[in-house]
Amino acid sequence: MTDTSLDAAGPAYAAQAISLSGSIAPFTTTTTLTASPNPLGDGQVVTLTATVAPAPSGTPDGTVSFYSGTKLLGTATLTTSGVATLTLSNLVVGTDRIIAVYSGSAGFLPSTSAAVSLKITTSYTISAPGTPFDVPEGGFVTVNIKVPPLGGAFNSTVTLSASGLPAGATAIFNPPTVVPGTAGAQTVMTIQLASLSASIPARQIPPHRGGFPAASLSLAFVLFGTVLARKRIPRGLVLVLALAGLGITTSLLSSCNGGFANIPQTRAGTYAVTITGTSGTINSSATITLVVE
Repeated sequence: MTDTSLDAAGPAYAAQAISLSGSIAPFTTTTTLTASPNPLGDGQVVTLTATVAPAPSGTPDGTVSFYSGTKLLGTATLTTSGVATLTLSNLVVGTDRIIAVYSGSAGFLPSTSAAVSLKITTSYTISAPGTPFDVPEGGFVTVNIKVPPLGGAFNSTVTLSASGLPAGATAIFNPPTVVPGTAGAQTVMTIQLASLSASIPARQIPPHRGGFPAASLSLAFVLFGTVLARKRIPRGLVLVLALAGLGITTSLLSSCNGGFANIPQTRAGTYAVTITGTSGTINSSATITLVVE
């Protein structure tokens, strides 16, 4: 009787399928390794991904150990698709030779990946005060931002930006770019809230209940007075009509509590503003709390 279970494994494994004793021999495996990002800055997170083929079946089916030279960086268990991942953020500046070693399992032999050269460069961080910043509606606030280097001198340009600002607010950095160097650099961020705008609140405008609204009526009085003046009507009558129109207009404004109110465009509340420094593929950020009163 022919054992057809070997056909599913494919011809690549037929040569090692049956030993002289008639037992099924374990399959050889291949392990590949990738690192992302590469290169990366000091303190950045790197993800090491090992893929074992063919994907071992069953749970669990072995582990993958990641090494930098002979130093063990960490161990991860394979998923059902034959993938193991490890994330690190504590690698030091320099170039590491990373390998991944699959431990093997029932029916699958161990394997080791080719080495991947992982370059870790000097970097920087963003430092901002942790205390909340209070700012009145329509006002502004200044925040001192520090950009110190990590792992040694960082001599490239870092561009600053801000996100999470309240609606209508703007953020300006002075200077907008810095070079941390060996001692670090500083910049000042100014957040300007939207300015107050004068308007008549809709809820305070008297409703139009038929006939002419008061504003239209007052305008009519003024225009009518102008026409009478051109027809040489006594000035006294013209003056009376003009004052009447002015009185109606004043009454309208009085009913609106003075007519105009300062309506802020930025709502009061608490906002988390993120400051980000970008230099090539390296990004670092910090968050401040902005309280709009």
